[in-house]
Amino acid sequence: MTDGEAFTATCLLFFLYGLANIPLTYILGYLFKDYGNAQGAVYFFNFVTGGIVTLIILVLRWIDTDSNKVGRGLAWPLRMIPSFAFGEGLVNMGSVTLLAAF
Repeated sequence: MTDGEAFTATCLLFFLYGLANIPLTYILGYLFKDYGNAQGAVYFFNFVTGGIVTLIILVLRWIDTDSNKVGRGLAWPLRMIPSFAFGEGLVNMGSVTLLAAF
C-alpha cells in the first residue's frame, strides 16, 4: 500500500479520516458528563466500528451470494461512520495490492 499511486491513496485516506473523525468525536463528547468516560467510549466505538465491524462485513462479502448481498447492504449506511470507512478503505486497498501481486 506504499508503492506508486497506492502511497498517495493511503496518505489521502489517513488525512481524510483525521478530518472526518474530529467532528464525530466532538459530537459524541456531548453524550457524556465526564471527559474520561467520553474518551474511553470514543476509543471503544472506533475500535468496534473500524476493526470488528469492518472484518464482519468483509467476511460476509466473502462467503456466498446471499451473505454478500447482506454485507454490501450493511456497508452503505455504515460508511457514514469515519472509522468504518477508514477500515474498509484500508481493506480494499490491501485487497487490490494483494490481487495485483498475483
